Amino acid sequence: MEFMSRLASMAAMIGGLIWAAAVVATALRPSGVPAAFRPTVDLYPTELVSFILMAIATKALAASLARDRLAWAAVILVWLGAAVFSVNVAFVITTGTDRDVWVTDYIGKFLVFFGSGVFGVALLRRGLVPVGVAILMLVTAVVSPVTNDQDARVLLWLPLGLGWVAVGVATLRGVKMGVR
Repeated sequence: MEFMSRLASMAAMIGGLIWAAAVVATALRPSGVPAAFRPTVDLYPTELVSFILMAIATKALAASLARDRLAWAAVILVWLGAAVFSVNVAFVITTGTDRDVWVTDYIGKFLVFFGSGVFGVALLRRGLVPVGVAILMLVTAVVSPVTNDQDARVLLWLPLGLGWVAVGVATLRGVKMGVR
């Protein structure tokens, strides 16, 4: 079981780093204007890899929280979000277009963001992460409805990546704040 916990921690850290890099790469591109969108579809496979790693980390870490329904709800949300977002990625790759199916893009991302926030709360309730880590996870979940990848608001997605990195570090180091 210790090996799985370490693997989950590594998946959380790598997924968070990949997500943070994708957010910064998006923010460095020229802002979109009406009728001329900021091109981001080339980053979708990178974003999907980060979501899959987050989903793996969520599932593996939730296994250690055996009967925590909140943690398992988060697992479902993150996995469902990654699956919905993968439909978008598959469409972009198979059609070769630079346009996406925006509904699957935003619904998939929102589910991952919301599921990550719920998971941050579940980890905090069990005392597996410090309060600051849970706050990082929650910030993106709370602000995600008002974000936009076409302007500087995309940087509001950055706390999600940093939160996952912090979850990975905290669980890898065995930080335990007291089980409730």
